[in-house]
Amino acid sequence: MACCVPNASSAPVVCRSAWSAARRLRGIFLEHHGLPISSPEYNSSVSGAFKNVIDWVSRPAQGVPNIGAFKGKVAGIMSVSPGAVGGLRGLGHSRAILVEMGGLGVPGQTARR
Repeated sequence: MACCVPNASSAPVVCRSAWSAARRLRGIFLEHHGLPISSPEYNSSVSGAFKNVIDWVSRPAQGVPNIGAFKGKVAGIMSVSPGAVGGLRGLGHSRAILVEMGGLGVPGQTARR
């Protein structure tokens, strides 16, 4: 299922479709016990698109705490990059963000170039 989620700084009143997409995506996160996450590395960190999705999904909603979509979820992270280390540097940042949000990072990680 594709979800079109715009920049997290968009005003919710102006961007009702974004809130709808974010709620739908948060629902998908809430329904599952694990999160397989793949994100490219950009300048030794996570991509802006990946961080944007986290920001939208973690917005507070009635009955759902802001980190509810991540809390207690097992997250398997992977990356691909044409760089020399294949996205490995961005994985540490991905893990740190997910753990801070209450997720449980799988001990191993995968990066390919």
